[in-house]
Parts: sequence; C-alpha cells; structure tokens
Amino acid sequence: MPSRGFRVAVEEWTSADAERAWDVIVPVDLTTVFTGLKPAIPAVVGVREQSGDWDAAGQTRKIDLADGSHTGEVIKSCERPALFTYTVGPFSGPVGKLVDRAEGEFKFESMSDGTHVRWTYVWIPKRGGAPIVWVLSKIWRIYARRCILSLVKLAEPVK
Repeated sequence: MPSRGFRVAVEEWTSADAERAWDVIVPVDLTTVFTGLKPAIPAVVGVREQSGDWDAAGQTRKIDLADGSHTGEVIKSCERPALFTYTVGPFSGPVGKLVDRAEGEFKFESMSDGTHVRWTYVWIPKRGGAPIVWVLSKIWRIYARRCILSLVKLAEPVK
C-alpha cells in the first residue's frame, strides 16, 4: 500500500475458510454490494470490458457508476487465498478532478474457526484535492464498513 494518501481500513471475520472467502469476495458482482451512499458515493451500476476471470495480475475492467461517471480497475497482485491488490482510476466526473487514483487491498488470514478479512483502500489526491479527498475518505469509511459486512455475509457457508 502506498504511504501517501488517505487510508481507510475495515475488517471483519467470517466462518468461511480463506479459499471460500476469496472465491466469493474477489470476483463478487460489484452491483450487489457497492450500492452507494447518497449523496456522496454513487452505486456501481455495471462492469464492462473485463479482461479474464478477475483472477490474475494485469486484468482490467471498467466500472460504471449511478451518477453517469466511470472508472477503470486493474489487478496489481493476486495471491489466492491470501492477498489481492488493485488500483482504481482514473475517475471521470467530479471525483476525477480531485483524485489521482485509489489503491485497494484485501487480506485473507486463515484462522482455526474461519477467516479474518481486512480491506484497505487508499485515496490518492491530485494536487490541491487533499482537503476534499480527506472528507471523502471519512465518508468512505462508513461505506466500506457496510460493504465489508455484506461481503463476509455472502461468504458465509450455506448450512
């Protein structure tokens, strides 16, 4: 993870083993989890132009947002079932004027009774964007918490 920028980290536990947690969380349908937080964070409404199965470094996709903006995403590392890192950007719309990119990381730590999942997201501001991106990161923390709860719930084994 980069050292500059505004870091948001959330974590949760699931009773799923690390392989199942990975298999559910990494390729999740973004539209089912990233439903937005009005008025600041638009929902993901679609994913297009995805290269591959979203399971290898270098794969890319485009993400469409409810406000009409979009962004790109690229996998930086994919070390199943422990570490998944990616970069989001460039952003179109108003966020693109303030944010250079975002760096994301999922860590899956196996435990005797499940998996600890930690999601870190770092907003990297453009010159002059830091004050507003700092505020955005505070709002993102609320949103990220909601999202990780949804993700681990999806990963729970069916009983």
